Amino acid sequence: MSIHSNLLLLFLLCCLACSKEDTPGKFEVNVPPVVQPYVDQFLEEAAVRGKVIDLSKIGLEITFQDNLEDTLAAFCSKGAIVINNQFWETRNDVSREAMIFHELGHCILNRNHYNAMLANDEWRSMMRGDPIPAARSSSINYSGVRREYYIDELFNQNTSEPSWVRLKEEYALSPGSRDTILSMSNIESFTRSMSLPDSGDFEIEVLIDIQNNSKLVGLGWGGEQVQDQIVVHYNRDRTLVINEGLKEQGIIYQHENFPLLDSNVNLLGIRRRGDKYHIFINQVFVYWMDVRIPFVNRFDVLADAGGPPNFREIYVYKLKSI
Repeated sequence: MSIHSNLLLLFLLCCLACSKEDTPGKFEVNVPPVVQPYVDQFLEEAAVRGKVIDLSKIGLEITFQDNLEDTLAAFCSKGAIVINNQFWETRNDVSREAMIFHELGHCILNRNHYNAMLANDEWRSMMRGDPIPAARSSSINYSGVRREYYIDELFNQNTSEPSWVRLKEEYALSPGSRDTILSMSNIESFTRSMSLPDSGDFEIEVLIDIQNNSKLVGLGWGGEQVQDQIVVHYNRDRTLVINEGLKEQGIIYQHENFPLLDSNVNLLGIRRRGDKYHIFINQVFVYWMDVRIPFVNRFDVLADAGGPPNFREIYVYKLKSI
């Protein structure tokens, strides 16, 4: 080959090399169709908050795997997300979105676990994670106004504490502000259901003597079946659980050795005000949540089999407008 030919070949190779370097890198994006809507929603939420994310420039791999630890929903490793298939199959849309957003927080936003608390004792971030402090649950109420805050914080860790942490309801009501719908005393093993007013605000109070029952006891409302209801229950070990229906979110609040609970006799109260429910334990405000839709005004007293508790008092009131 002549010197002229060698020089021409070298020039062409140099041009090709330069062209490759000037072309932006493209990375593989492999997302299962069932997960794609949640990834799309993540990208949309990012864009709304001024963060444009191009996955083709960073790559993303999401796969399902069987036989992972039961407590492991998913994990992110080197830009790839692995989902516990058993967990995915048993979770609803809300739980799946929260899980995918959490893992994308690791893989895309480079967020680490963050276990700070808000002033009202709820998690500050949906990036909470192992190690979870003793006596606490990893559950987050990811609905209503809370969802918007948690997504804001996901994309900006400096997001201010939300105003809803200061929302509360005083237990005391003015005289004549409620009408009694149901009043019962000293009822053993009361487990029947009843309908609440079709419209308007109401209040439920149940005084429970747990007696020798170590199972969960409490009350539920808002659905035809217990699994579709919001449920507040506890056990003798004073573990308080608020569950927003198995088809909705499941557990949204759980606290072991809850200080307001007595080991035996407790007064549980639920009060509806407009679009919010307020929960009281022994006449002290504990928690509030948004009303979920669809809603059925049905109330059930809950008692697991095996030494049912004694419901000392059961009251249902219709609240007057304030």
